[in-house]
Amino acid sequence: MKAHEILANAKAINVSNKKGGKSTHSISLVLCENGKRLTMSKSLYEELGNPDLINLADDVEHGYLIIAESIEGADNNYSVSNKGKGIVYNAALVEYIANAFELDFSERTSMSFCNVKIKKIKDTMTAFIKIE
Repeated sequence: MKAHEILANAKAINVSNKKGGKSTHSISLVLCENGKRLTMSKSLYEELGNPDLINLADDVEHGYLIIAESIEGADNNYSVSNKGKGIVYNAALVEYIANAFELDFSERTSMSFCNVKIKKIKDTMTAFIKIE
């Protein structure tokens, strides 16, 4: 099943993404000479179950990056370093995401995305991050 099919068929769980007026679930992408990584906020990483490995998918047409411990049809597992947050050190992955979503890092080294919806799909908590 493709990511956009998952998105179309998923039912949202009513989980509050707000705490104190700020989003508690987010990801950051870092793309610079000294490193390339994807960082999940502590709350997002915990909501996903603190996995050691994750799968990712994208639905570029609708602007979503999808993260879960398991995504049907995803062959690559990405190791997550748990340092209070979930961190994926993978240059090729970060470059792929930046290119796929046409993110411009020419005048910055990092970007954060806080529009996150959590849905349970086939007993797996799945994060849908709006990349905008």
